[in-house]
Amino acid sequence: MSLSPEDVLRDFENRARKFTTPCGDGEMVWRRWGAGSPVLLLHGGSGSWKHWVKNIDALAARHEVWVPDLPGTGESAMPPMPTSFRAFADIVAAGIERLSPGAVYDIAGFSFGSVVAHHVAAQYPERVRRIVLINGHMIGPFLAQPRTILTRWRDVTDPAEFASIMRGNLKALMMSDDSKIDDLAIHLYAMDLRRSRIRPGSLLGERDHQLVAKIRTPTLVIAGDRDPVGHPSVAAQAREFLDARPDGRVEILENIGHWAMYEAPERVNELLLEAFA
Repeated sequence: MSLSPEDVLRDFENRARKFTTPCGDGEMVWRRWGAGSPVLLLHGGSGSWKHWVKNIDALAARHEVWVPDLPGTGESAMPPMPTSFRAFADIVAAGIERLSPGAVYDIAGFSFGSVVAHHVAAQYPERVRRIVLINGHMIGPFLAQPRTILTRWRDVTDPAEFASIMRGNLKALMMSDDSKIDDLAIHLYAMDLRRSRIRPGSLLGERDHQLVAKIRTPTLVIAGDRDPVGHPSVAAQAREFLDARPDGRVEILENIGHWAMYEAPERVNELLLEAFA
């Protein structure tokens, strides 16, 4: 019998070690699994550590896996205001330094977290060995408008209608294959949205469009070819990225959307383990 979403999360929590580091007027919450060389996983906008539920165990079999709730999401406090990606990177880097002093680590960043990963690598190059970016939007101005394809949910009180909206929004923004939008995905997505206090779009418009080209950290990009934020297409984004970073690598997954590590976990885990070997 398959586990309920609540049971899945409870199992992860029972196996995690939990830590906190300073964040604004409060604390950033971290979870750690496994042992070995350190890997830092940074989740997407309005998400939490739960974005990585399909990947943590595979990585923890070989690595010490650190997964924070980024400032203003999940259980973590808000960052100081006004905030920026640079500030997010400082908070993350200071946190991992406190938890694992002097560590040199690999980073995988998803969506919003991929931009934070850029900044950590740019601001703390001596600490970051390699980065993997899971995002169809790799370089240049962020021209996609995810809000225009999403249905408003905040005022919905009927549970069935709310669940239907969550499923529809997951299909519109996060995943391409309907069969992968299971009860766990809907539960995680809804839980994270309700807890998030950061509006990712307010920061994405201010990011350094050429930061990917400026950093020299070895970089792998994993992207689903049906990711709606890859503008004008994921293939075009890949060409621009490789023009800017000919030393980089891009793996495009067929028939996969934005949340690639949930929709195609076996392939993404294989690529992550290869990158961080």
